[in-house]
Amino acid sequence: ASPASPHKGSAVRHVAINPKWETACHKTGEIVFARMFLKGQESICRLVIVEAGESQHVVVGLTKCNHYHNGEPRIQVPDPGSCGLGGPAYLWSPRTKRWPRMDVLGHCGWADESLLKLTKDLRA
Repeated sequence: ASPASPHKGSAVRHVAINPKWETACHKTGEIVFARMFLKGQESICRLVIVEAGESQHVVVGLTKCNHYHNGEPRIQVPDPGSCGLGGPAYLWSPRTKRWPRMDVLGHCGWADESLLKLTKDLRA
């Protein structure tokens, strides 16, 4: 087990930062690549920074999966192309989360007005 492993006995593979990624600006409305741990495995996800902070950001996660495991549909990103996303995208969850700034790995794109409105409506 790795000493950085979040769960005793689990092995963590470390994700390399893609040299093609631009440096993240850490600003509200930015879509970023970030490191996440799920079931003891490190992977990359895309997040929308809803509120930028000094040590952590308030974010909404993005996914390509259009439904939850129970079959319920996810909320679709209104215009993924105008946000720099390569295809259909959905909100991972309608709830915001706090995300450590140090786990933001690179810039992906910028949220357009429709995505910003959607994330604002979720927090209202």
